[in-house]
Formats: sequence, structure tokens, C-alpha cells
Amino acid sequence: MNDEERQQQVAERKRAAARVKAYEAGMPKIAIHRGGQVVRLATPSSITLWRALSYFDKEPETIAWIAGMPEGAVLFDVGANIGLYTVWAGLTRNAQVFAFEPESSNYGTLNVNLQLNGLTGRCRAFCAGVSDRTGFDALRIARSGVGASGHQVDSTVGPTFAMDEVATQGIVTTTLDHLVYEAGLPCPSHLKIDVDGIEPAIIAGGTRLLADSRLRSVLIELAVWHADHRAVIDRLVAAGFDKDVALEKAVYAKDSGVKYTGNIIFTRR
Repeated sequence: MNDEERQQQVAERKRAAARVKAYEAGMPKIAIHRGGQVVRLATPSSITLWRALSYFDKEPETIAWIAGMPEGAVLFDVGANIGLYTVWAGLTRNAQVFAFEPESSNYGTLNVNLQLNGLTGRCRAFCAGVSDRTGFDALRIARSGVGASGHQVDSTVGPTFAMDEVATQGIVTTTLDHLVYEAGLPCPSHLKIDVDGIEPAIIAGGTRLLADSRLRSVLIELAVWHADHRAVIDRLVAAGFDKDVALEKAVYAKDSGVKYTGNIIFTRR
């Protein structure tokens, strides 16, 4: 290779590097402003953009629940998706959040969102499915695309909802009790569970945690048309929690969207 060819090669590499840098700078992001707080989110798909734009409208009860947490609370966010509520709790309550999201593209965007908001020191994400057992398992993918939901971790407890499965993904599974009493994570003061189906299995794998007085509240999405999900309500009440009766009634009355499915909040007596 002569000098002229060498110079051409160097010039081509510089042009390629400039194109890569410009591409990365152009990756879609959005800044959401709320009460003086700015949240920065990656929006690589139409679903993630919709989640960003409906941030405070889709689940106002979750936003209100986070607002009631004490400063520095410890939150487990099970089924974190791209991390909207992990980020909000970290920014507004200085919460220490442990987020669990097994779907690979959601997990990647969740970590980007933690980085965009300067939360990687206080919030940590794990690419793991929480269930009723520890080990290796499969995640059934309901639909492709970053920010999509409806995926299901296989479990031995509770219902397996019918779904149009587009793919499967290998995952690691764990339980709430394993995380706190064997893996060494701090006991959460607050627990959010939104996994689109296997909530009963997660509760079954957290018997010891539910009895721990350090756990002060649980927000859980339940499909009350199913007996196993209704049984979760009784189980949490028996463990010493009071249910939000108004939210429970709203879930039973919900006849649009995902019918008879919604968040219910339980607070330690």
C-alpha cells in the first residue's frame, strides 16, 4: 500500500467514525417535564414513545403511590419494562431501586434510561424473571418491539394466560425470598409487581418477605376475573396488609382495555 492509498484509507475511517457518531447522536430521546422534575427517556420505538407521552396518565395510582414513599425508600420493581417507575422513584424520592426485567430489549433500554437520568449509582437493573423458583427457564414473548409487554415467564403456580407467542427467550429466574434472604439484596420497604400473568407465582415465592415487617406496601396488578389472582388479595390481607378498597372496586368494574385487570395497593397494618 502506497502513501496515497494509506491516506485514503485513513480518510475513509474518519468518515465512517463521523457517521457512527452522528447516528448515535440522532438516536431518539425525549425529555418529560413534571412539577419541576425532568425525566429523560430513550424512545427507540413507537411503544416507548407512547409510554413516555402517557407517563402520568396511564397509571396515576402508581405515581401517587411513589409520591407517598419516604425519602430513601427501598423499592423492588418487578416487571420494570423500560423503567418508567424505577426512574421516577429514583429521581423524586431518592429511592434505592432494584428493577427486574427479563425481556432483553426492554432491559437494555431500562439501563439506558438509568444512565440518562444519572441513577446508576442508586438504582440497579437485573435481566431476570421473578417467579416461584430459581434456575433457568423460558420467557414467552407476546410481541416484538422495545417497550412491549404481555410476555410471560413460565411458572408452576397460577394461570398461564392464552397468548399469541412470537418467540421465546432463555432467562434466569429467581424468587423474592431468594433475593432478600439468600442473594443479599436489602429488604424492600415497597414492592411493585406488574408481570402480566404470573403474579400468584411471585407471591408464592415471597412467603417469607410478605411476613417481614420491613415491607410496608405492595402495589400489584391483578386480573380479578381469575380465581388465582383473587386468592392473592386474600393472601396479602392474611399476611397483615390492608387493601385499597376503592382501587379493588375499580378493577372489578373495569370493562374496557384489559378488562377486570388493574393495580391494587396493599399497606401494612
